[in-house]
Amino acid sequence: MKRYSQSIFDSLNKQDFDIICREVEGARIAVISPHGGGIEPGTSELAEEIAGISYHLYCFLGRKYEDNQELHVKSTLFDEPWALSLLKKAETCLSLHGCQEEEEIVYIGGLNKKLYLLTCEMLKQNGFQVINAPDSMGAKSLNNICNRCSGGKGLQLELSYGLRKNMFENVDRRKGREKVTPVFHCFVESVRKALKRYDRFLQ
Repeated sequence: MKRYSQSIFDSLNKQDFDIICREVEGARIAVISPHGGGIEPGTSELAEEIAGISYHLYCFLGRKYEDNQELHVKSTLFDEPWALSLLKKAETCLSLHGCQEEEEIVYIGGLNKKLYLLTCEMLKQNGFQVINAPDSMGAKSLNNICNRCSGGKGLQLELSYGLRKNMFENVDRRKGREKVTPVFHCFVESVRKALKRYDRFLQ
């Protein structure tokens, strides 16, 4: 567990957040949660499980008792230096986010069309509702953190609150997120299968 701040992050209280940054030698994919912990609850837990020991991992974790939204840094402005350093070592990036819709939806965006198609296929095969992200979630900007990998093209998944709620005993509580449901495991396995197929494509 590491802490660091610079640039836009200088204005944040270091006591309010943690950073997990883990490099995996030889990995070509990074899995990140730039709004983890209490900011967009459930996204960092998913990122850690998806990355496992196979992929680079980065999570910015809101640790405040309340008002973690104050730690939300827009994805196109997210310039935390450890994140940028790690992404330089990855050909592509999967970025996990949360949105507020009650319906169980995965909005998918980003510039990596190959990974986009593979992830859509695997999630749909396993019963998840996958929808092309609207412009506000599309992650089409080159400045978006998911596209700041060495290949310049990443994937962004926005998971609705309704979906995340069904992945944990209580998504709104840190302790409640320690107990996950079969929906969590199904989602993780679906995304990992897509990443594995994409990794073979890179070889």
